[in-house]
Amino acid sequence: MADVTPLLAPRSIAVVGASPRRGSFGHNLYTNLRDSGFRGVLYPVNPNRKQIETVPTVPDLSKLPEPVDLAVLLVPAPLVPEVARQGVEAGTVRSLLVLSGGFRESGPQGAGYEDALRAVAQEGGVPLVGPNCVGITNCDPEVSMHAMFADRPMPQHGRVAFISQSGALCLSILDSARSRGIGFSKFMSIGNKADVNELDLLDYLGSDPETGVILMYIEELSFGKPFIDVARKITLERRKPIFALKSGRSPQGARAARSHTGSLAGSDAAYDAILAQCGIHRVETINQLFDYATGFELQPLLRGPRIAVVTNSGGPGIIATDALVKSGLQIAEFGEETRECLRDFLPPHASAQNPCDLTGDADEDDFRRTLEAVLEDENVDGAIVILTPVGPGADSKIAEATVPVARASDKTTFFCFLGVSDFTAGVEVLRRESLPHYPFPENAVRALAHMPHYRELIEITEGKEVPTFDVDDDAVARVIGSHLEASGDRLLSQYETHEIFEIYGLPVLQNRLARDAGEASRLYDEIGAPVAMKVMSGDVVHKSDVGGVILDVDSASGAAAAFERITEQVNGHVPEARIDGVLLEQMAGDGVEVIIGGSRDEKFGPLIMFGLGGRMVEVWKDVTFRLAPMWRVSAARMIRQIRGYRLLEGVRGAPPSDIDAARDCILRLAQLMHRHPEIQEFDINPLILYPRGRGAAVADGRMAIARV
Repeated sequence: MADVTPLLAPRSIAVVGASPRRGSFGHNLYTNLRDSGFRGVLYPVNPNRKQIETVPTVPDLSKLPEPVDLAVLLVPAPLVPEVARQGVEAGTVRSLLVLSGGFRESGPQGAGYEDALRAVAQEGGVPLVGPNCVGITNCDPEVSMHAMFADRPMPQHGRVAFISQSGALCLSILDSARSRGIGFSKFMSIGNKADVNELDLLDYLGSDPETGVILMYIEELSFGKPFIDVARKITLERRKPIFALKSGRSPQGARAARSHTGSLAGSDAAYDAILAQCGIHRVETINQLFDYATGFELQPLLRGPRIAVVTNSGGPGIIATDALVKSGLQIAEFGEETRECLRDFLPPHASAQNPCDLTGDADEDDFRRTLEAVLEDENVDGAIVILTPVGPGADSKIAEATVPVARASDKTTFFCFLGVSDFTAGVEVLRRESLPHYPFPENAVRALAHMPHYRELIEITEGKEVPTFDVDDDAVARVIGSHLEASGDRLLSQYETHEIFEIYGLPVLQNRLARDAGEASRLYDEIGAPVAMKVMSGDVVHKSDVGGVILDVDSASGAAAAFERITEQVNGHVPEARIDGVLLEQMAGDGVEVIIGGSRDEKFGPLIMFGLGGRMVEVWKDVTFRLAPMWRVSAARMIRQIRGYRLLEGVRGAPPSDIDAARDCILRLAQLMHRHPEIQEFDINPLILYPRGRGAAVADGRMAIARV
């Protein structure tokens, strides 16, 4: 990865394209840098002007009186490669930031300019950010660099870093952050990523003492596995939370899928998997980015789910309660000592229960004493203070009174002053004292609810290894090779697929393939009653839809009759189908049906899917994805994160399922996909999970293979 220190913390900057014309981008860029309080040396570079704002100019980068850490280029795209080359070949620039547009995003000619620029930077060993970006801001008072061409003031200093692949979005983010009082350590627009990318910047931010929380807007990632490795170090080892807004939820470039997994694994599934595996919280909106950044930057992580609500109005207290319960948090049950303390000073019409409604006539002393009492309660893990409009000036008094209480506690405390326009003074007190404020209770609850998930991640001590199973991979390669040699790329039948699964130690049920009714009768006696009988044909994807499945066959004569009936029904529905035979398989028995699948993302490699199985999997889509290979704990987490996990725990008297058996199957299949690139897709649907300790059974499966 590139050393981006000269880019992000330069001691000297050359501005190519600096202009004296007010309102121009070149003028905005130069004055932004000049007025930001930049601590280093600033050189305006312009061959057509002798001075900019009374400062003498330099005609080109090769004429700089000394090497600079950073050259910022804002000139027409056709000129950029040559301008950069002058500085790189002269050895007068150590890094490049290209703000100009008109490159790859504009068409083939622009792509040529970008290729030439990349070659100049990489051949000279000079890190390059851009082109086609808004710029970079470092708000550290020791640097104070505002290298953006937009007419925006320097953001206020904070501990949040932001990386964006969209320049236009950056400006909206800056405006919104300013209105919410959010400050930044670094603010970076990376544009076309011709050289430096999000991985280089994350690596820098992971070690940056000025950065406590990282926000990202992602359109596409440059890497899969390396991104996971770098992000894990930041989120899990250095304990800096990362929140990402990834655009493009809908599948791109849809292809014909031959499995449930293939149809569900749109382009976005790989991003879900990557972000989940490296501990990054994926958010849906810009507001959520701000909500999480505010809470995680300014308060300790929530230590448990029990929340106290302190308010002067019943309605918002109920709204907060509903949001807490829906999010998986709890309304704390106050201890008797706390309730007695509250009764001692609160009026009779106030509530000493949780939510604690102080009523509309509560003053700053009521809020202060109540917050002290609930935060001292051992049954409380965190608190939300909600204030609705009261008399003039009351908001600032209440803020001043409660701020010391919140700051003195090691428990998470969020504030929600409803009606911000009426509470400007109070909100300013909270911002000045670096305490999180939210416009509505739901925003506060959303941020609180993410804290236990992150705490769980950083406290994981076991299972952070990729298990290796001792299996005969050579045998798998021979089986796959023989199928490809005989008939090329194709969909393997359940019988053929289960041969591979059996080699890999999957719990395959006893089965035999019959090619006529007489053979079905004989094979029945080898397996025993009862059996399921299924058509085996590469031309039939959904066997039950065409009469290709008969269950609970309990005699040899019944097996022969079932063979005839299955072939007749399939021929009637799919006359062109080539039938390889009918599989006789031991019946699986009762259990919970789940699905484990695999597909291959073109960019990031093999993906493994887990979810509730059966015929409705594509309707409910209750599935999770991870990239293979994966940690042992990743497999466990992908099981727990499906919405239907409670079914596996056991509901309404049903026993808990053997989740360990499911995890073992996931990990074995992840190794299979990773080691055998010929496997394009597979489904096990269903995998029957028996009660805990009794294992699982592969009841059906298929696999698509192709030459690579």
